[in-house]
Amino acid sequence: MLEKIQKFLENNPILLHQFSAGIAGGIIFKPKFSNKFIGDFAITTSHDELVLIELEPLINLMTKNGRASAHLTHAFGQVNDWLQRVEDHKITTLTDLGINPDQIGKIRGVVIAGRSSGYDKKKLTALKRNDTGRISLLTYDDILSSMDTLIISMERL
Repeated sequence: MLEKIQKFLENNPILLHQFSAGIAGGIIFKPKFSNKFIGDFAITTSHDELVLIELEPLINLMTKNGRASAHLTHAFGQVNDWLQRVEDHKITTLTDLGINPDQIGKIRGVVIAGRSSGYDKKKLTALKRNDTGRISLLTYDDILSSMDTLIISMERL
């Protein structure tokens, strides 16, 4: 399932438009951060930012009490490892990815996981707000909603 979603997003990168990989940016599929780490996507944005993305399609996001599930915590840990690797070896890692290190001012991570349905809206919102500032959480429903917003904006032109 993950591979199908990965390929679908690779073939339809417009779905990742909210990361503003505009003219100045680009999308790297399956970026390698060393021999140890391989991500799902890395996006260089038009805001001199590198966004490292982890896809987790079929996981539970939270426990009944509203805390992050073990799977989600693992995904955040994985992205945190990537961020640490890139920060510890910024010039080498970015150069290996074909990115000019001078063009990246900020590096952050995003976990795209699960669906929004089936969760208490307030608890899910709190979970999304509970990011560290370095890693944020989006659901696949957030991606779809963002696409709806883009379509509405384009229709108004």
